[in-house]
Amino acid sequence: DTTLKNGINDQLKEENRLGAEVNTGLQYFNFKSSFFGKPHWGWAFGISNNEYYNASFGKNLFGLVFYGNKQFAGDTVELGPAEFNQLRFQKLQFGIFNKENFSQIFISLVKAENLFQMKLNSAKLYTEVNGNELALALSENMTRSDTNTTGLIAYNGLGISTDFVINLNSGKNGRAVFDNSFRITFENMGFIHWSENILYHESDSNYVYEGFEVENVLDPDNSVFSGQTVN
Repeated sequence: DTTLKNGINDQLKEENRLGAEVNTGLQYFNFKSSFFGKPHWGWAFGISNNEYYNASFGKNLFGLVFYGNKQFAGDTVELGPAEFNQLRFQKLQFGIFNKENFSQIFISLVKAENLFQMKLNSAKLYTEVNGNELALALSENMTRSDTNTTGLIAYNGLGISTDFVINLNSGKNGRAVFDNSFRITFENMGFIHWSENILYHESDSNYVYEGFEVENVLDPDNSVFSGQTVN
């Protein structure tokens, strides 16, 4: 609603960021096993689906999307730079874990499913005072994985990643100097080699739109359709 939009708009800066990650999966830890004769370490494996979304945008772009371009009448505004990224991949994990403090080390084989990157380098929008003309000078580039292979089973690249989870002040590490338990994590450190069918598009163009007011369509005397017969 208007109150929520105004509240967000008042807090925006020239550059703003938002993002989300959605990770789902299954892991199996074998507490009866040992790793190279080390009884406190066991082996584990797992599978997971990983999705990452992030974007950066300016205050003018937010205003255009949620308030429209009427506020920019008679002026030229810069809507960029802005960027949106989406990454989705699946992992087959193999690793070891400490049975006492549950610290973990995993090495994963990565199957890449989807990549989408949109970067708006510059977008200058001019709105004529009466709204009869719009002009947009646009510079952007886009990268995305093969659109012919999509879905969970799609294969668009291959990679390797590592994951570390270090737990302190638990189990054998209980005598550490921290007052409370402490965890250090490193996730998805690695690379993906994308297939040759990856798509890349770059545009540097100018667009001009000239229209008419809605009132002119409804006014029978001044309508642009006056004198026309519609069958």
